[in-house]
Amino acid sequence: MNTYDKEDSLKLLNVSGKYNNCFYNSVYLVIKDNDIFKKTTKSYNITNGTKLRKYLSENIIDRSTKNFIEYLKLAKTLLTMMNNGDTSMEIHDVASMLSVNVVELESLLNAGILDTNLESEAGIQNLLEKHLKVGSRMPSESERKMVLSYIQQAFNIIIVEIILGAKTGDDNIQDKTLDTIYKYVYKKHKIKNLSQQSIDLILLKTMKEDIKIANIINKIKERIFSKIHNLLNNIRNPTEKLKFSVFINDMRHYQVLKINKKIINNYKELIEFILPKDNFTFSQKSIRSQPIMYSKLKKK
Repeated sequence: MNTYDKEDSLKLLNVSGKYNNCFYNSVYLVIKDNDIFKKTTKSYNITNGTKLRKYLSENIIDRSTKNFIEYLKLAKTLLTMMNNGDTSMEIHDVASMLSVNVVELESLLNAGILDTNLESEAGIQNLLEKHLKVGSRMPSESERKMVLSYIQQAFNIIIVEIILGAKTGDDNIQDKTLDTIYKYVYKKHKIKNLSQQSIDLILLKTMKEDIKIANIINKIKERIFSKIHNLLNNIRNPTEKLKFSVFINDMRHYQVLKINKKIINNYKELIEFILPKDNFTFSQKSIRSQPIMYSKLKKK
């Protein structure tokens, strides 16, 4: 079969964003069925992103603090200026500058960032041990990088993040890519639920939407290819030993992109997906997290 004749199947898995856990809920979807993960965390009963977040904050913080140094220094500088009245910025302005939420900054303040020596490894580690266990924070880029690095090293899974739907450029223009996807998925769903007499008329109206989505799929493929190319330049592992998963991020919410019915694809499968094709399906599914029990994460 010619590559152009094959069909791409894409599904957005919309995880829960409750308690600002969409990133960790997405990561949980990727690794929950991994044999190594199940074996090493069996006694912790990790069943959702919240429990995964708590487990990771307690077990991998000692792996590397260097990713946090620049972020913590900038946060400390801005919070010190705010605390001393040297700026008109308020805490929500600082949060916006750092692409986090106010809870993240309040947690840093409560953990003692203003009095922490950030030139000291022990000082940073002590700060992070207090800070990272606080829930409802929007994780910083440094925290996300630490988690993604751990997932890669522990499970040979590379999580590729691509940004769609965020505001870009000097004019702060909103990217309409995700809006177009949502409209397309909604219209396709409506077609399935309407009488046969109505379907033909609606199909005519959705043909233009199909074309738009096809262009969007090409955009997604181009961004995945670009990210993979850059990531693999810094990875020594042979590509046949690596697995890949794709996150869609609009700078506010994470979703997992299921490609050809798989959350995780090997390198060959991902490259095959990136190749141009004429046919595709695109859908979306909401993934509910299991209820959260607010007790300390302990071994059984």
